[in-house]
This record gives sequence, structure tokens and C-alpha cells, in this order.
Amino acid sequence: MIMSNTIIWLTVIAVALFIVVVYCLFFIQKLYHKLELAQAAPKVDQAQLKLAALERLAVFAERSKINALITRTFQTHYSARDMQTTLINTIKEEYDYNISQQVYITPELWDAVSKMKEQNIYIINQVAASLPANANALDLNKNLLELTTANPAITMNTMVLDALQYETKNVR
Repeated sequence: MIMSNTIIWLTVIAVALFIVVVYCLFFIQKLYHKLELAQAAPKVDQAQLKLAALERLAVFAERSKINALITRTFQTHYSARDMQTTLINTIKEEYDYNISQQVYITPELWDAVSKMKEQNIYIINQVAASLPANANALDLNKNLLELTTANPAITMNTMVLDALQYETKNVR
């Protein structure tokens, strides 16, 4: 009788251990599957983040075009100097807003975006410097528009947009 009670208890313990081991194996398998999914997810997220960054930089390239800046910021009562400051500050603010996007794109592409910003600021400063001291915002804007219309390649905006589009097509 004692022997049969011992056998029964040992059998119950063995069955309980078997259930615990099966449960642990099932739990470990679920964790392993979740880990595999988590490791695969960043690849998709990285591509989505890169596309979002490229889109934001395309918006920046469009919004920093000199004609687009003039349209958004023109104030009839501004002097040429006030308009110059407004145009430059707008470019810098938009650039600063998008500066974090550089972590998702190639250094060469970010360099092109930065150079586009600097070139547009340079153009604005050069045109403003060529105006008489009493010039108004309309004078500055007119000269900027004439320059960029006569020489569309003077700004890098189109080239940067082309590079962003090319990069977008190659995101995987």
C-alpha cells in the first residue's frame, strides 16, 4: 500500500513536471517568435522613416525656393533689409525644423540639402547688397525673381529635389 501511494505520488509529480516543461517550452517558443518579429520590424520601420525624411526634405526644398519664399513672406511695408532678414530667417527656421532628418539619409544628400540652404541665403544676400540703401521689399523681390527666372540653375533646389526623388525610388 505504501509502495502504491509512492508510485501514485511519483506519477502525479512526473505528470505535473511534464505539464510545466511543456508550458515552459510553449512560452519560450512564443517569446522566440516575438523576438523574430521584433528583429524584422526595424527593417520596415527604417524604410518608412527614411521615406518620411525624404518627403520632409522635399517639402523643405520646395518651400526654400526663392520664389516660394517671396510668395509666403512678402510684406509691402518692408524695406529691402527687412525682407532680406525675413527670407533668410525663414530658410534657417525651415532648415532647423528638418535638421533631424539627416540621420535617415546619406551624408552626401544631407550635404546637398545644406549647400542648397547656404546657396539660397548667399543669393539673397548678394542681391540685397546690390540694392541702394533706400530700396524696399518690392525692389529686392523683383531682383531676386528676375535673377532666378533668368538663371533657373542658379539655385540648387531642382538638383536637390531630383536627388531626393532618386533616393526615394531606391528605398528598400
